[in-house]
Amino acid sequence: MNNAPLEYAFDVNSQTIIAYLGQESHVIIPSELEGTSVLCIAENAFSSRQLSSVTIPSTVKTIGKAAFKYCKLEEVVLSEGLEVIEEEAFAYNEIGKIKLPKSLLEIGEQAFLVNRLTSVEMWEHSFDDGCFGPVDRITFKFNSQRFGTSRKDRTTLVEHSSDGVRAIVVNGNGVIPKDVNILGKRCYVATPSEVVVIPESVTMIEEFAFDFVKLERIVIPDTVKHIHKDALEDVVFDSKLIIAGSKGSYAEQYALAGGYDFEEHNFEKKVLFEGITGMISKRLAKSNIFSR
Repeated sequence: MNNAPLEYAFDVNSQTIIAYLGQESHVIIPSELEGTSVLCIAENAFSSRQLSSVTIPSTVKTIGKAAFKYCKLEEVVLSEGLEVIEEEAFAYNEIGKIKLPKSLLEIGEQAFLVNRLTSVEMWEHSFDDGCFGPVDRITFKFNSQRFGTSRKDRTTLVEHSSDGVRAIVVNGNGVIPKDVNILGKRCYVATPSEVVVIPESVTMIEEFAFDFVKLERIVIPDTVKHIHKDALEDVVFDSKLIIAGSKGSYAEQYALAGGYDFEEHNFEKKVLFEGITGMISKRLAKSNIFSR
């Protein structure tokens, strides 16, 4: 494997690799070229090259937009020292797993879109919610207490922040955990019934919360006091989208302002039913009726 300086177009002043000129499919990017540390990989620098693997040295701080897009990459090694991965940097490859360094500060939109990811290991990273694409087959491993996961409904990814518990990704049957306070930007919700019932713990729904999800109805409780004007912008529906909530609620105001159909939803009946079934369950448990 030969990674001589002739294999790279390199700008000494900005310490940036502009283009890859080599033919190797397994590339180890040098930490130094022309006597200067390599700090950046430019936009489209390796794009559309036939690569199998790439190792990024610890000197590199920034990987530019679409730098490794359309490369057929299967393996990527990112070293400590990397701070920024820009949008679509590794999009449209065949990467199966990725370990993000602790030094990483920013991951751009769709950075790893359309890959074969099944495993992502990460720290307390700030990332665009769409950077990994649909994540229903991905297992997240966190080396931090900031994030928590729930495997019951395939994958639910939440962030514990000063604002509250923000849902970043909701997958599987579309059930939103009852401790979530905020539905985050591009929160993926997959539900075969095309109905989403938002739990009463939620107080805020951010922009583009439902990212190209097909829905017929969204039930919004009175606890929700803020919905971004573009929260439902990307929802896909056949003829109409129904927002259900209490009469006179913020949900009704939002529906009227956005031109959505509104339907009154009786939350009291639901609470009463849950209370009765809860009491029955407790009495059955006390009587040990099913014990032998």
